[in-house]
Amino acid sequence: MSIVLELTPAEEEALSRGAERAGMDMPSFITKTARRAMQREFDDWERWESAGNQATTDACDSLIGQGIGFVYGRDGKVYRRTAEGEEELSA
Repeated sequence: MSIVLELTPAEEEALSRGAERAGMDMPSFITKTARRAMQREFDDWERWESAGNQATTDACDSLIGQGIGFVYGRDGKVYRRTAEGEEELSA
């Protein structure tokens, strides 16, 4: 896979200085930097997904706690959740 970067002169200079400080050639430095950035993005996504899942769980628990049941879909199936529990409505 090839990636073409269009850098401003200032960006190119900053990358060149970074590569020099790291004792690496510029393509290797860019690859390493991109991998780190992608890993950080992945880690952020995991944190946001986890927070979203927790917020959904909290909201569902709050509804049930107030005696409000609801129907929802997940993985191609439909469920009903009430204070008595959860049941699958479709197979």
